[in-house]
Amino acid sequence: MTENHRLLEETSERFFARRVTPEVLLAFEGIGLDTRLRDEAQALGLSRPGESFAPGTSWQAAALVLRVGGRHAAPLPLAEEIVAAQLASAAGLVLPAGMVGLGLDCQPAADSGLWSCAAPFGRNAEHILVVRKEGDGVVVAIHPCAGGAVSTGANVAEEPRDVVSIDPQAAFAQASIDLPVDVARTLLAAARTSQMAGALETILDLAVGYAREREQFGRKIGKFQAVQQQLAVLAGQVAAAGVAAADAARALDQRGLPAMTFGSREDPTVEIAMAKVVVGEAAEFGPRIAHQVLGAIGFTHEHRLHFFTRRLWAWRAECGSAATWAHRLGEFCLAADSGGLWNILTERSASLGPGGESD
Repeated sequence: MTENHRLLEETSERFFARRVTPEVLLAFEGIGLDTRLRDEAQALGLSRPGESFAPGTSWQAAALVLRVGGRHAAPLPLAEEIVAAQLASAAGLVLPAGMVGLGLDCQPAADSGLWSCAAPFGRNAEHILVVRKEGDGVVVAIHPCAGGAVSTGANVAEEPRDVVSIDPQAAFAQASIDLPVDVARTLLAAARTSQMAGALETILDLAVGYAREREQFGRKIGKFQAVQQQLAVLAGQVAAAGVAAADAARALDQRGLPAMTFGSREDPTVEIAMAKVVVGEAAEFGPRIAHQVLGAIGFTHEHRLHFFTRRLWAWRAECGSAATWAHRLGEFCLAADSGGLWNILTERSASLGPGGESD
């Protein structure tokens, strides 16, 4: 990690610690996105951190912001704006002012000439970046939101999960790319792993802090061996999740964006898949342990824990579950002529240099 990365992490931590309070999170669930909070984050460069870093370090910068944001359950479209900015940069496009969201699974709407796209925080976006097929190729395009959200919804964490309409003939800007058509979903999966790694750090802190304070049968519950064992398991899950998410960001910086051939030497998708599996499993078992340690108070709406566990439950299912990515990894390993899974893992790990620099 460079000094600039450390400064970015410190800036993000100070900002989110000061601005994201339980009251702000409860207000978000009641009235939606706080545009002032989002504008402040943008002014600090947190929604487009890659623009301030050289190629080969920008994804790791983005991962730092996402991890800190996850650590505070930041009620912002951080992942969506960061992925949109990175894709626009890769395609040589300049983003318009205002919020540019991310459109997924775009499909023609019946008899209207418009396309509908799934868009997290779509109701708040002024433009939507989409990756779609055009003829025999793939294009990255930035579209004004045509008429706003077609339908609105929310995940279990009360984050907006909307459907918006775009006019495919009225792009603000577009460019052809030599990338898979599902590149946006793959990059959003990588971003989610960083957010989940941060949220897991917080539920560990909450569980350990409660175990040190709560007394039962005349002793702090953290003194009971069964509780200590569960906290040790949780700590292991959190550590593994952090390493896997960081490796995915490092692979994106050193190998580039997902290649057409899954698992090739130039493709970071294997590391993203492994991160989604490892972090997804941690997001399943981690909240379970934290709620067991906190007992009934952890299920109350007044306690902070639910802000993080609900986000973990929502994010682990998005952009492919751990089981989905594990299946894809399994097929790749069975088909690869590389001497087995261990050889594949060690060869790919050795090809990545530490801290964003290639060997």
